[in-house]
Amino acid sequence: MVRLLWYGFFLGLYYLFFFFFRMLNSNLFLAIFLSFILVMVIYFVIALIRSIIQRNLLEEKCDPHKCLRGLEKQEKMIRNKPKAQALIGINKAAVHLAMGEYHEAKSILDQIDTYYLKDRDSTLLVYTINYISCCMELGELDKANELFDTQLPVLTPYNKKLKKSIGILIGQRLFLQGKYDESYEQLKKLIDEDISRRQFLAILFLLGKIDEIRGNSDLAKKRYEKIVKLGNRLHLVQLAKERLADL
Repeated sequence: MVRLLWYGFFLGLYYLFFFFFRMLNSNLFLAIFLSFILVMVIYFVIALIRSIIQRNLLEEKCDPHKCLRGLEKQEKMIRNKPKAQALIGINKAAVHLAMGEYHEAKSILDQIDTYYLKDRDSTLLVYTINYISCCMELGELDKANELFDTQLPVLTPYNKKLKKSIGILIGQRLFLQGKYDESYEQLKKLIDEDISRRQFLAILFLLGKIDEIRGNSDLAKKRYEKIVKLGNRLHLVQLAKERLADL
């Protein structure tokens, strides 16, 4: 039903532009061409705006539940588009990770046809980062290390956001390896960078755990309290509450 409404909307726009250009005495073929171009531009602008809104829900509003509902609506509209389905799958996996549903996130990634993911548009890199995160959270460290050492080095982070995501992943890996000082330095560098709220809180949680290990409970408590205050519906909020209860 939603798909039909969108089709009707864009078809109506097309005829509106078509009649407008015909009224301006454009020839038939020029009117058809200009109308098609304008409709496609509007389509891509709307798609871009929706993508930004969806990302903002997870990264800044820290509301993975609302983000997931939006992604599921989009998914119903692209059933015959395998490339788009793969991208939605990557985003859904990231949302489930933020919800603490690590098995579900990994299951979604396992079902994605990686044929449609490429290095040049960073989709394969994002997929790999999410997969490594799943393995780390599930304790599958051998698999995580294998992907980290064999897949990550051959993929290119084309923007600063992805470089920072890899930086956080490195910090998490160092923490799991028991290299707490190195992990702390790695994460401390990133926390003052231009990162999303969700990334900021993920770093804060790891720093809090290192503070606990170092015996600095007061600083760890402040970090966890900040996560509870800012984390909205992230699973990290529940984890931070559990750490606070143990302090």
